[in-house]
Amino acid sequence: MSYLRYIISEVQWCVIMLMIHCFTISQASAATSQDSTHFVTASLMVISPGNEIYSVFGHCVLHMQCPSKHLDYVYTFETEPNYLKFFAGKSKACFVAVPTREFLQKYKAEGRGVTEYALNLTPHEKQELWRALDEDMEEGPTRRFTMLKNNCVSMSLFMVEQVLEKRYIDFSPNNWLLRMGNARVLHSCLRHSPWADFIFFTFFGSEADKCWTVEELLSPATVGPCLQSDHIVSTGGHQRWPVICGKPHLLSKARPMVARSWFTPNVFALLLLLLIVGISICGHMCHQNRMLFVTDAFFFLLQTIIGFVLLYVSVVSCLFGRGWNWYLIPFNPLPLVVWLCFRHRPQYNNVYAVYALLLLLFILVTPFITDQVDAAHLLIVAALMVRCADRYYNGRKEQINMISTNK
Repeated sequence: MSYLRYIISEVQWCVIMLMIHCFTISQASAATSQDSTHFVTASLMVISPGNEIYSVFGHCVLHMQCPSKHLDYVYTFETEPNYLKFFAGKSKACFVAVPTREFLQKYKAEGRGVTEYALNLTPHEKQELWRALDEDMEEGPTRRFTMLKNNCVSMSLFMVEQVLEKRYIDFSPNNWLLRMGNARVLHSCLRHSPWADFIFFTFFGSEADKCWTVEELLSPATVGPCLQSDHIVSTGGHQRWPVICGKPHLLSKARPMVARSWFTPNVFALLLLLLIVGISICGHMCHQNRMLFVTDAFFFLLQTIIGFVLLYVSVVSCLFGRGWNWYLIPFNPLPLVVWLCFRHRPQYNNVYAVYALLLLLFILVTPFITDQVDAAHLLIVAALMVRCADRYYNGRKEQINMISTNK
């Protein structure tokens, strides 16, 4: 009986030791799993807009960390430092690694906000993302940069999507961007900078009326909040995971932006129209033909230069996309060419009458058929229409005087 008690006590002791051993192994396994999950961290950093024209949209980068190896870098999609190539639409870009502390110091000094969104990727996907970013950096600037499709947001999301293992990002929860349309989304992103909005929509062209995807409509201002409602979906659609882990982390608070000046594009265009009307009236009342001549020469030359720039950006460089630009109708070299080559012909003034009617039609009709045009541009077109109508009136009056003199 005592021997039996001895056997039972030994068995109980073995069971207890086995349970302790199993518990230790499970704890070690959990710790190892947790360490592997956080061995590499990947996140999206969004930088708020700046006051300069090149920073009005903000910026978006990928942040990669390996705490155990003391590695901490930001991968930013940067173009070649060549402005001629940039405006020629031939600028190339690639990802560049910058130490995170150095990167953040730059934007903190500029007073721009930085918000970080942790990406919900598997350990292997994070490692593959880091490898893909390094490979892209080693290859150098080989990707074509465009303002609309190949930019910091689209390329950052592209790098993330290409390392997903049998999964994809579902952007459908943000279909409200599609209902807003391209023009309204971009106006919203540029609402703090009226002049940037004016310049951008000068070159935007028919892209304002096209239907982009939700991913193409994302900008630094919208990508963070949108990704918080998006999901990573398995290929079969049976499993869903949030794209972003946890809450956003504010790394740097943005300082208040410079207050908008009263001198907006609308004010400028209105003053220009009033100035042109005043010059036209003064020229007739005071017989200042030379003043009208100088005004027309300057105005038509400026119009021609703008027309050639629009034509180049729309057709050759395609920096803002390839397509029709509605401002090529009012801004083209036709009035200047007619004035320089045919002003001594008897019927040359009729061309100005036709062109003035065309500009009037442009002002009345285009707001209903395209989202590209706005009030500032239409006021400038109205100023051009006034000068074309006045040129026709002056030429017609000269013809009547000549006929009266001959009689």
